[in-house]
Amino acid sequence: MKSVVAITVAMTVMFSSLASQLTIEDISPHFATNMPIVWQASMDRLPNSFWTYKTSPQNFSFVAISNAIVLAGLQNKGFPNSSTNQLTIWADHSEVEPEPPYLLVLPNVGQLSFTLGDRTPEKPSELPKNEAVEQAWKYLLQFEVDRNQLRKTNVNDITDLGVALPRLVDGVEFQKYGQGFSLLISKDGKLLNFSLLWPKLERVKNEQIASRDQITACIRAFKTPSPPIGEEQNYFDWLKQLAKARKLIVNQIKPYYGEGIYGEVFKENEISKPVVPYAELEALADFGDTNFTVKLLAPIISSEATRLLKQSH
Repeated sequence: MKSVVAITVAMTVMFSSLASQLTIEDISPHFATNMPIVWQASMDRLPNSFWTYKTSPQNFSFVAISNAIVLAGLQNKGFPNSSTNQLTIWADHSEVEPEPPYLLVLPNVGQLSFTLGDRTPEKPSELPKNEAVEQAWKYLLQFEVDRNQLRKTNVNDITDLGVALPRLVDGVEFQKYGQGFSLLISKDGKLLNFSLLWPKLERVKNEQIASRDQITACIRAFKTPSPPIGEEQNYFDWLKQLAKARKLIVNQIKPYYGEGIYGEVFKENEISKPVVPYAELEALADFGDTNFTVKLLAPIISSEATRLLKQSH
């Protein structure tokens, strides 16, 4: 069973049901109450407010679905009309192949994806990342997606397969593995999988940005998870060691958007999901004789910080 460590944002701040037994305090470093927290990061370049959103179904057009079928090499299966219903198009397969290639259309969550399934090589020889990004950028035109709403960059780690282009919401990137477009293509140009996660977004409320003091208070209240590094079985021991830092210097702050409410259990079957911004802090944990860079996830709108701090009392 996956632990919360394997559930990203990294960990998705908006936890999955797999982690329902854990709280946000369980995956946040418990720094000493008198530990100095020094801010070198400037918040001046951040907007004064952020919109919150909610997702709604995305009905992909006949053109987008037809192009996806051709890209997947499944045109011999025909071209269905655009529909609000879930659609799965399977390739031919034998009884010894549990998962053949298939195309999946899920209008309720705004997903259009393809995978080779069991025919995917265990260690595919990939197209160089820069070339794969260019290919992904071209494919997006066939799905009738506005490319101005994506970041043309590869946000996957070096150890990850494929490329991922994050969706932009008001110029702010969606979290890693969140909404956007991902693709895996082999060195010889064979498409191994792609996934477009693109639900419609509706604005809900314009929220004031959290203050530096509010974010600092959240760090002291153990409301700022730290994404894992290294092997996940050592993650909680690492959190305990991190809590022994003598000083924390916050050097950078970057906003992201993610699905779900910060610090609450993610409701997987929820069709309309809240989309809320949060912050990723890059900080230097100073232990006196050594130091290293860590990341903390924190609320970035004032109302979310207030809600979390009230839970501490």
